[in-house]
Amino acid sequence: MAGVAVSTAVRIALVLAALVCGIRAAVTDAKTRTLPNTSVAIIAICAFAEIFATLSGVLAPAFILEPPLLRLTWAAGFTLFLLSFEMLWRALHKGAHGLGFGDIKLMGAFSLWLGSMSLIMVLIAALFALFYAFAKHVRTFAFGPHLVAGACVALVLPMIQIAVTW
Repeated sequence: MAGVAVSTAVRIALVLAALVCGIRAAVTDAKTRTLPNTSVAIIAICAFAEIFATLSGVLAPAFILEPPLLRLTWAAGFTLFLLSFEMLWRALHKGAHGLGFGDIKLMGAFSLWLGSMSLIMVLIAALFALFYAFAKHVRTFAFGPHLVAGACVALVLPMIQIAVTW
């Protein structure tokens, strides 16, 4: 039982480190319209640390996260899809930006944590962005803050579901 408690504490510390870096990235993106590579890299490194510690048996499997290899597969596929979509968008719209590549990196990093819940992250981020665009009457804006908010909600949803059913 102590091993599970230590695994949970380590996993929570890694998630909190990733979320703090996500919040830092969101604030920077809101101010400068750029996502810092260091913040995105730390989010990904924390996820890789959790994945490899789980695969090697150092951490007990997390029951609220998908299996590590499934999350790796989702993150790779999701990121490649987004990159392909952005490249196609720019080709069809003569270089006009849809998403920025920083947004794609951020989604890929959080996908390492979320797996298939990445779709929930993007849906929530899109809703937040839509409300923001209507409220502020803007057509372009930093998407990073909305992605981080979506990632926070997507990470907390399984915990809420467990708490309600427990």
